Amino acid sequence: MPPPAPTAKFALTPMSSGPEAISAIRGLVRRGEYLTAHDAAEEAEGHEFQPALGPVARAEIRYLRVLALARSGSSRRAVAEAVGLTASLPADLLPPALAEDIAALSARVAKEHALQAAPPE
Repeated sequence: MPPPAPTAKFALTPMSSGPEAISAIRGLVRRGEYLTAHDAAEEAEGHEFQPALGPVARAEIRYLRVLALARSGSSRRAVAEAVGLTASLPADLLPPALAEDIAALSARVAKEHALQAAPPE
């Protein structure tokens, strides 16, 4: 079986929209390109979208960044970022599915961190 074809690096342009960026980041996560997805989410967080992103879209981008960290194996950093993510969320504004995804991710990274820190028996 031939190796997968290399994908183009994610790049935001002045014409990029928030939904396009979110879709691209989700695609990177789906393909297992976690470090690229993290970088893309980080870039999207600082990007000036026109029209500006609402709090739900910003929360989704932050969620995808933490998800990419967790899947890449960077559990310590994912724990710290998950705590920051849940502390800064507009919980009353989030769609139920996104709120559930964020809660599940936070629990997952906390569990992984606890299992890694458990003393050997």
